[in-house]
Amino acid sequence: FAQDKYRGVPEIELHEIDTAKPFRVGEVEIVPVSGHHSERFEVTGFRIGPLAYLTDFKTIEDAEAEKLRGVEVLVVNALRMAVHPSHFNLEEALGLIRRIGPREAYITHMSHEIGLHAATEPTLPPGVRLAYDMLEVDIPDI
Repeated sequence: FAQDKYRGVPEIELHEIDTAKPFRVGEVEIVPVSGHHSERFEVTGFRIGPLAYLTDFKTIEDAEAEKLRGVEVLVVNALRMAVHPSHFNLEEALGLIRRIGPREAYITHMSHEIGLHAATEPTLPPGVRLAYDMLEVDIPDI
C-alpha cells in the first residue's frame, strides 16, 4: 500500500502515550490516568485542567485517583446498577466521585439497565447527573 497509496487514505501520525508522564497538545497539558477495565486490560482516562474523563474503568489505584484531586468536572462510566466484571456500576462510580469531590460529575457509558433518565437522575447526589447525547458542559479554563 505504501508504494501506490490510495489518495483518500488519511495520513495518521501516531504518538504513544506514557501513562506516567503528562503530555501537551498545543498549550494544553493532559495528564493520563491509568486504570483497569478488567484484570487483563488496562485503560487510560485523562485529566485536562479542571476536567477529568474516565470511561471503561472498573478499578483505579489510589495513586492514580490522586491525579484527579481538585478537578471541577468529572465524567465517569457507570454501566448499570448491578455489579459488572469490567465496568463501574453506579455505586462504584459514586464512590469514586465522593473520593475525588468534583463540583460536578457526569455519569456516562451507561446501558439501558441504569434505568430511565427521568427516574434515575433524581436519585443521584447533588452535583451528579446522567450525561446524554448533545450535552454541553462549559469549562472556561481549558
